[in-house]
Amino acid sequence: MVESFKRGVELYRGEFCSGESAEWMHPLRVRTADAYCTMLEALAQEAWRTHDYHRVAEYSLRIIEAKPVHEGAARLAMRAFAALGRLATARQVYEALCHRLRSHLDVAPGRDTDELLARILRGTNDAG
Repeated sequence: MVESFKRGVELYRGEFCSGESAEWMHPLRVRTADAYCTMLEALAQEAWRTHDYHRVAEYSLRIIEAKPVHEGAARLAMRAFAALGRLATARQVYEALCHRLRSHLDVAPGRDTDELLARILRGTNDAG
């Protein structure tokens, strides 16, 4: 399945029929973007399982690129950067998420995300 997901991610080229404005295409766009992110999440989880934190960061940042307010992907990226010893980058991911959540949805990150950042900054990130 991992190889199939890698191939699916490789084939994805962005918004389905970009430039077309037919209303009936919107659900197809949502489904294809969601499938792309689901494959990336599965690949990131597999990379985490094998301790390939560079790939985890890559996949999670690609999810964020596709879905800027995907808080789970931001947490995954934060954990990956912390595992790589890049605490400042983990904090930058958090701060960028805060900005996007505030500007797009007028909300703050959830408690899980705030607690993860605190654990990372204390050096007690349990990778959970």
